[in-house]
Amino acid sequence: MAWRGRRELPPVAMPLYYFHVYNTDVTMDREGQELADDAAARVVAIGAARELMCEEVRHGTLSLSHWIEVENEQNQPLYPSRRAARHQARLIRPEAWEGFRWPPTDSTFFRPPS
Repeated sequence: MAWRGRRELPPVAMPLYYFHVYNTDVTMDREGQELADDAAARVVAIGAARELMCEEVRHGTLSLSHWIEVENEQNQPLYPSRRAARHQARLIRPEAWEGFRWPPTDSTFFRPPS
């Protein structure tokens, strides 16, 4: 059987994803990253978030108010962002928050299970 060389496949255009970081500074991703799909973009975002959190912990701090927003090529967020969550929270009627207290005043809340 004669050797047949491999044919070069035409390059497949992969979608572009942007990772905007909101921490003490806002860093907007202007270049983006080519990835296979939305699931790959989520994996990259989680890895970046872990890396940023580890770096903060190394410096003795950790803020849970930071986030990464992932957008596709059409500048549409892939996952609900904190901005969307804040907007949703404004839509909740004030009476729904009536009687809500944090932290709870009941000391049994902080006891470990027996």
